Amino acid sequence: IEVNDWGRSTVNKAVELNYPFLGLDDKGEPGFNTQKDNRFLFWTGLIPAINNMQITIFNDLGLRQFYDVIRNPDRGGKIEAPEPLHDDYPMCVGINWFNRKSVLSEQAVYPQVMIGGRHG
Repeated sequence: IEVNDWGRSTVNKAVELNYPFLGLDDKGEPGFNTQKDNRFLFWTGLIPAINNMQITIFNDLGLRQFYDVIRNPDRGGKIEAPEPLHDDYPMCVGINWFNRKSVLSEQAVYPQVMIGGRHG
């Protein structure tokens, strides 16, 4: 979760609710602080990943926010959604793509369930 501005409230609520999959920054604090340098890095990685179809967006509302993102000439070319539009979903995808190599993954184990009298 991006912790800039209103994101801090979201991170605080996730911590309060003991959300188990909250990413930590390099200081071990929950959330991701987007600053000029790392924001540029994750967008330069995210744009080609989207264009090369390495990422699939299944959430229709989230996908719509990608179409709202521009290089804002009034803010030095900052990649963002202009007011009153939102870029929360693209920012989340960008942060996750940026951090993808730091995530430990392992084989998922699912419990056996009975389907029509047979194990599925």
